[in-house]
Amino acid sequence: MKERMLTAALESCQHLIDSFPKSKLLYDALNNMGTIEFSLGHQANAKKTFLKILNSNADDKEPDEFSSGSLSKRYPNYKNRAVKMLAEISMADSNYKEALMYLDKTKQYEYRSFCGNGYAEEAIYVAELYARCYIGLKDDRKALDILIPHIIENALTDNSALVFLTYNTLLKTYKKEDLRKLYEEAFKNYKVKKVKSDREDYNLYSINFLNTKIELDPFLLELAAKQPNDIRDNIDRMYRRSLLYHLLSQ
Repeated sequence: MKERMLTAALESCQHLIDSFPKSKLLYDALNNMGTIEFSLGHQANAKKTFLKILNSNADDKEPDEFSSGSLSKRYPNYKNRAVKMLAEISMADSNYKEALMYLDKTKQYEYRSFCGNGYAEEAIYVAELYARCYIGLKDDRKALDILIPHIIENALTDNSALVFLTYNTLLKTYKKEDLRKLYEEAFKNYKVKKVKSDREDYNLYSINFLNTKIELDPFLLELAAKQPNDIRDNIDRMYRRSLLYHLLSQ
């Protein structure tokens, strides 16, 4: 049933593209078409469709005129989305070097959003894509350098898929018990850096886990904290409630 519905949707997209080639919704239709082709396993067709977007005059910077209101308004991100899907297609073909080439283009076609949650989700997703490429190239150390800074949960987006990827990659080299001890030790030796700015002074909190720096969310740590010991307690709760610690403790 899913395949029949996707096939029908694909036919509708093709009809819209053929019937309204100058429509302002053309790139939305092409994006939907490429996504459906990818879902159906038509990788070659999906690649052609997303390359059409990448080589077009699509403008990622102009806010979508068809959305309204501060919460629903969005940037189209046509080319940003296209290069990420092209990377996914290359990875499906085990062409990890080509996938990295497309991922590097996310710096040229930067993601834009009116919402902080969107940026947080984008950072997690792109980090996971890069890591999967390096894992495919047998460079687990480089993959971990990218993954580890994102393993702590925040209040903005779900990072569980990235944490599972990190966990499984770590177990190729380390024993679970050793990792748990190193993780605990990293939080016990957290660092605080006071930053002065024109607007207000603030603290930056970080830990070092497996020679990789991880920044901790100061808002979550300082929320309702009245005494220095409260920060210590919040940091303790942060790692004990984290998904990675749960996995390492099983």
